[in-house]
Amino acid sequence: MPVLATILLLQPQAVDEDAWALKLGKERTQFGDIPNSGLWKHGDVGQFGGTYILFRAGSSTERYYYTTAAGSGSSRISRETKVGGKIRKDWMIFLSEGKEPRIKKPGPLWLYAGGGKISGSIPKRALADLQNPVPLAIYHANVHYSYCAFTLPDGKLSPFLEWEAGTITADGGYSYGMLPKASKPYPITPEERAWKKGK
Repeated sequence: MPVLATILLLQPQAVDEDAWALKLGKERTQFGDIPNSGLWKHGDVGQFGGTYILFRAGSSTERYYYTTAAGSGSSRISRETKVGGKIRKDWMIFLSEGKEPRIKKPGPLWLYAGGGKISGSIPKRALADLQNPVPLAIYHANVHYSYCAFTLPDGKLSPFLEWEAGTITADGGYSYGMLPKASKPYPITPEERAWKKGK
């Protein structure tokens, strides 16, 4: 009898966790994109650089882009927010090689980007985000595959996990899900699930 009682107590908790992860993954998938958005445009990751998508742990309302240009040493970080069903462009900063002690308490977003010299002034919201200690979920894609990972407050990164962002087509082929859009919910890593449990 005690064993049965334990099973009945644990089962709803597991279902709640799966429901939470599925809901969060769907919300991230449905964030949307800004067509023909110039510097804000997303690019698949490859030998010439590309865009990494980041969300704060447990959240789907703010999306960060970390975009690199291979060989140039330059990159950019930007944030978009979903407000009333529309995507708002919040801020963007440009980085180049070099050290610059302008981020006094670096959070995982700054640590993941690897730091660097920031061109021009730093918007207040950008500074707050770069110092925010909340971990990040990371997603990116190349021509054939999509990957996800999780970064902790100290900047340490979990192993990248492969996932299918696309779907099988009617003729049996495969339709690649070009990020940020995908035909399936964004996966929630074991590390993000563990983070939620420990909150």
